[in-house]
Amino acid sequence: MAEYSRIPTAAQLQLENFQLHISEEKVDEFKRLLRLSKLAPKTYESLQTDGRFGITHEWISKGKEYWENK
Repeated sequence: MAEYSRIPTAAQLQLENFQLHISEEKVDEFKRLLRLSKLAPKTYESLQTDGRFGITHEWISKGKEYWENK
């Protein structure tokens, strides 16, 4: 897996700080849509943990729960 905490040695551009601003309205809309979104039902493929069929139902479920509550 790539290590994203280090700047690649071949990078030619300098990093610059920036400030991100997202309006409270957009954050509220995101939270509302997330809360209303439904997860697909569990399937044989989504219960496999070896990654051959992509992400698991557990992974997406925990991710949704995290975003809803943090």
